Amino acid sequence: MNLKVLGSSSKGNCYLLESDTECLIIEAGVPFKDVKVAMDFNTAKIHGVLASHEHRDHSGYVKQYIDSGIRCYSSKQAWEGLGIDHYNAIHVTPKMYFEVGNFSIIALPVHHDVYNFAYVIKHKDCGSVLFCTDTDDFNYNLTGLNHIIIEANYDIDIIDDMAIYKDMDLSLRQRTLGSHMELGRLKEIIEDMDISNVRNIVLVHLSDSNSHSKKFRNELIGLTAKDVYIAEKNLVIDFNRTAF
Repeated sequence: MNLKVLGSSSKGNCYLLESDTECLIIEAGVPFKDVKVAMDFNTAKIHGVLASHEHRDHSGYVKQYIDSGIRCYSSKQAWEGLGIDHYNAIHVTPKMYFEVGNFSIIALPVHHDVYNFAYVIKHKDCGSVLFCTDTDDFNYNLTGLNHIIIEANYDIDIIDDMAIYKDMDLSLRQRTLGSHMELGRLKEIIEDMDISNVRNIVLVHLSDSNSHSKKFRNELIGLTAKDVYIAEKNLVIDFNRTAF
């Protein structure tokens, strides 16, 4: 199983959990044609799409997937916000367990400025994967994770300097602080987790102006002694349960 990053920013988010025979798409923030190219047009192995919330950088192209006959999963609030009422738009409820092909999934509500889900995804090849983005906190006590895909949007020191020295819009600052993950808080969350079985930590949705990818990666490596990646377009990571 591999994780393929097709986008991880405010311009568009999309990730593929893909093996030779099956694929689960996480987020629909890039056009379906980009997914087709990334999969060498072997789209028959797609089991479904998970969307965290309604914002366009995460769900802006979801109708393309639905119209292509792919089942897409998100909250009722997300579908209402997107104006989509279709049998392939599946309503997911808080802490709901469901299966998408051979992937077993639990939806965990997390705080954002719209209704938002994190997902715990399990598969025999990759083990247990946490996907969590666009939230300022994560308050679930999870054990047995093998991979963590989590937002590291900004560093409070950088955003404060932006506000003081570069005349940052204060309303944007407040929105960021109340709806996205800060590096220090992320480190606290990771410290509280059982990461004994974790192979990979993938940092996603870094702000273009309020983050520093090298610093973020180095601090997480120092904290965890795990393989830490910054999600960038076209990055491919071995997501098997254990290294070969």
